[in-house]
Amino acid sequence: MKKICFIILFLVPTLTFADICKRNEAILNYLEKVTKKKCHLISVKELAEIDTIDLIGKKVTTLNKNDLQGLSKLNWLRLGSNQIEHLEDDLFLENPNIKFLGLSNNRIKKLSAKTFAPLSQLEKVNFDQNQIEIIEEGTFKYSVKLKAISLNNNKIKNLPSHFLSNNLDIDYLSIVNNPIDQNEIQTIKNRHPKIKSK
Repeated sequence: MKKICFIILFLVPTLTFADICKRNEAILNYLEKVTKKKCHLISVKELAEIDTIDLIGKKVTTLNKNDLQGLSKLNWLRLGSNQIEHLEDDLFLENPNIKFLGLSNNRIKKLSAKTFAPLSQLEKVNFDQNQIEIIEEGTFKYSVKLKAISLNNNKIKNLPSHFLSNNLDIDYLSIVNNPIDQNEIQTIKNRHPKIKSK
């Protein structure tokens, strides 16, 4: 009697967290391009080795923490010239090593303290040409290595009273074309004499 062997294959997901194939389409396409693999074949290790994401002008409208999950070594995140309106409070929860954050030419209206709290290694940020009206007290409080911030062409009328007070390395601040009282900018310059502001 011939023995019939049945081989049952169980497809075990490569990732244990949020399915990478369900991420934002632009990010998904970028990750597949960088790893040269289809999303379901990308390993946790490969994801963790990615240090740059460049999605300038890719028509991105929304982002959530699952889109950036597992990217623990991410240093550079370029999201300029998109249509992003809101940054979730827990967006960067798993990306503490981001050093450069480019979000110019979007539709962002508010910068929340919780959003940027995990970014302890952040050095440069660009929010030029958004619709920012509100910057919460404590925004960038934990980004103690922050050196440069650009907020040109927004709708900022007021800055938090302790804005950048924890950022002792800051040496560049640009807030051109905002309806803000210049006395507020001068207060920050007095607090940080080495700032080269515009």
